[in-house]
Amino acid sequence: MPKQVFSLTSFLNQLNLSSNKLLEQALTHKSCSKDDPNLLNNERLEFLGDAVLKLVFSEYLSDNFPDEDEGNLSKFRARLISDDLLAELASEMGLGKLLRIGRMLKGQKILPDSIYGNALEALIAVIYKEAGYDKAREFILSAWDAHIGRAITESITHNYKALLIEKIQAKYSKAPVFETVNTSGDAHERSFEIAVLFNGEELSRGSGKSKKEAGQNAAQAALDRLSF
Repeated sequence: MPKQVFSLTSFLNQLNLSSNKLLEQALTHKSCSKDDPNLLNNERLEFLGDAVLKLVFSEYLSDNFPDEDEGNLSKFRARLISDDLLAELASEMGLGKLLRIGRMLKGQKILPDSIYGNALEALIAVIYKEAGYDKAREFILSAWDAHIGRAITESITHNYKALLIEKIQAKYSKAPVFETVNTSGDAHERSFEIAVLFNGEELSRGSGKSKKEAGQNAAQAALDRLSF
């Protein structure tokens, strides 16, 4: 059975924010400013939303993991607010369909994760400003609910991507590039394929239900191939 996806529309309607002007700004990427210099984009809102997101998870992790030290709590939080997880959540919510981007980006098949992640953080800022901290916290914990356990587990398990970057950097003084080469499936059953590139050569590929998982699988395959 597919996991239940958080309903962004229902939450915004509940708060009477579906036609809010600030919401329009949150969904406007800075590339739109090149088409219309007078158009407000989501950068300032993203700055605020990022702070709210960090506060919510700092509080949540402190309350729910009393035996973990600060280092582990920081690792957990870093994974929970990572670009690829934010992009995955934005995709599940259908946020990408609402996002306004400039003409220079409309021809790109795959947009950077940061564009979707920034829009989600800007949305958090709107909820915080219009409905207060408690509603922003409710939104975050509800939207992330199905992913929190997995994200924390991933932050604990072996990080093949970091290991690959460390080893290649040490040997060649240059890091490999992780590139998303394919995205398929419905929002609740998304599949990603990521390639590891170095000096123009493809070292390996990996697939998974998140970009994090696909990147780890690709990195593990590269490590196996290079016999580090």
